[in-house]
Amino acid sequence: MKKRFRIASLAVMAAMLGACASSPKSIDAAYVSPGTYKDYACDDILVERAAIEQRADALYGSLKKRATADKAKMAAGAVLFLPALLFLKGDGMKAQEFAELKGRYKALSFESERKQCGLDFLDIDKRRPSLKEARKAAADDI
Repeated sequence: MKKRFRIASLAVMAAMLGACASSPKSIDAAYVSPGTYKDYACDDILVERAAIEQRADALYGSLKKRATADKAKMAAGAVLFLPALLFLKGDGMKAQEFAELKGRYKALSFESERKQCGLDFLDIDKRRPSLKEARKAAADDI
C-alpha cells in the first residue's frame, strides 16, 4: 500500500512539475519575420529596439518572480502539503508575450545588421532589468 502511495505521489509531482512557470531564460523566441521591419529606417529601428527592451525588461522581472514562486510552492507541496501543487501558476500570457518580444528583437537585430545601422543588440536574455524596473514590474502584477 505504501509503495502505491509513493508511486502515485511521484506521478502527481511529475505532472505538476510540468505546470511550473518557466524561467525567462528558458522561454524560446517566437518566430518573427525580419521582413516585418524592412521599411524601417535606422532611427525607427532604434526607437523600436528601446520599446522592446523596456517591455522585455519589465516582463523578465515578472516572469522570474513567478517562476521562483512556483518553485517554492513545488518544494512545499512535495515535502509538506500536496494540495499546494494545485496553486502553481505555470506559464501564461506574459510568457507568450515575452517569447514574441524575443522574436521581434531578433528580427529587428537582423534588419539592423542588414541595413548596417551600427546598433548593438545584446542578447535579450543577458539584459537585466534594474532593481527599480524589476520592483515596478512586480508591483504592476499585484
